[in-house]
Amino acid sequence: MELKDKINIFKNEGIEKIKIISDFDGTFTKQYKNKDTRENNSVSVFRNENYLSEVYSNGAKKLFEKYNKYERDSSLSKGKKTKLMEQWWTEHWALMQKENMNESNVLEVISKKQIKLRSGVEKFVKISNRLKIPLFIFSSGTGNLIEEYLISKQINFSNVKIISNLWKFDEKGKFIGLRNKYIIHSQNKDVSLLQKWFSESNNNSECLIDTNISYFDSIKKKKNVILIGDSVHDVRMCQKYDNIIKIGFISKHLGKDKKKEFDEQFDLVIDDEKGFEKIIKLLNEIYSNDKKSSFGFSLFNKLLKKKVENEFKFEKIVPNYF
Repeated sequence: MELKDKINIFKNEGIEKIKIISDFDGTFTKQYKNKDTRENNSVSVFRNENYLSEVYSNGAKKLFEKYNKYERDSSLSKGKKTKLMEQWWTEHWALMQKENMNESNVLEVISKKQIKLRSGVEKFVKISNRLKIPLFIFSSGTGNLIEEYLISKQINFSNVKIISNLWKFDEKGKFIGLRNKYIIHSQNKDVSLLQKWFSESNNNSECLIDTNISYFDSIKKKKNVILIGDSVHDVRMCQKYDNIIKIGFISKHLGKDKKKEFDEQFDLVIDDEKGFEKIIKLLNEIYSNDKKSSFGFSLFNKLLKKKVENEFKFEKIVPNYF
C-alpha cells in the first residue's frame, strides 16, 4: 500500500485510533556526529566517555568488536543471532556490575549533555502529548538514562511509556543487575517479546517506567500505528497491525543493498542528518483533514503556538514525501 493511501486511512479513522512506537538510540538521537564518528547512545556513552574504570571501557570495546559483526551478519539465522546477542549483553551487564556502575553515573551523563536529540524531537513529543497519542519508546538501550533524559528536557509526559532494559540499584546506588526478566536486544525487540513479557508480569511489569499501566489495555483499540526506527530490525516492533506507517532514519554509511532493503521496509526514509520535521509534517497532514476529529489544522496549529510548545511557527504544508 502506498504512503498516501495509508495516510488517508489514518485521516478517515481519526486520532483516537493512532499510537506511536519508536526506537530511541539512532532514532530520537542521530547516528553520526560527522562522516566518520558515531554519536553516543544510551549504552556506548558509558564506554566511550570513560565513566567507569579503564577495565570496563576496554572490556566493553572488546565485547563490541567481538559481537557487533555477528549482529550485522545477514548470513546468520535469527536464532543464532539471538543467542549471540544474549551472550553479549549478559557479559556486558556483568562487566558493568563488576566495575561499579552507579546511579550517579546516569545523572552525570545527563548533566554533561552527552546524549543529543535530533532537531524536532521535543516538539514531536509535545505534539503527541497534547493530542493524547500514546507514544511508546521501545529500546534495547538503557531505560533509566532515557527516562532521566526526557525528564531533563521536560518531555516525560504521561502519554510516553518506556519499554527498555531497566537497571536495578541497591541502597547505595550501585548497579546490581536488570529489573526486567528478559534482556531486550536488536534480535528480540518485537511484538512477541512484548506479549510474553506483559502476560507474565500482568499489571506489575518492571519493564515499564510507569508500572501503573497495562500495555495492551491502553493500546488495543488503537490499531493505526506510526512506527519510527533506524534499522530494518525496528519494523518488528509492530507487525500485528493492518495499518502501519513505517518511518526509518538511514545512514549514508549503508551499502546499496542495505539502502534498497530500507526502501522496501519503510514507507518514508529520512537521511540521518535530518530531524523530525518531516514527521511533524506528516502529523499535520493527518490531523489537518481528520474527518472524525472535532479539530483539524487550525487547532493543531494553535497547540504548537502555545508557550508550552516553545511558540514555534507551524505553517500548513503540502506533503512532499510521496
